[in-house]
Amino acid sequence: MTRNPLASPSIMGVTVRSSFLIAVLVAIPGVNYLGLMMFSFLGAGLGAALVFGITSFSRGGIISVKLALADSVTSSLLSSLSTAFLHSLVFKEY
Repeated sequence: MTRNPLASPSIMGVTVRSSFLIAVLVAIPGVNYLGLMMFSFLGAGLGAALVFGITSFSRGGIISVKLALADSVTSSLLSSLSTAFLHSLVFKEY
């Protein structure tokens, strides 16, 4: 998609979306490792679809620069939300 052979999975929003869904599921008691892994794959797929969807609705079509911009915006948002969510869990216990 990006026509870059050295591109990493984080360009399409795979890593941050996966970690966001895991951060949300950590608060649910009774979720085992298999469940975390399955939801991690689900979050990665939904993250790639989200970035691709945002880029496809923009004017001018899909280009690699718009993919990178959509990824940086959504990565920043979900990374800060997952950090805030995990901090609220930690500070709730104290």
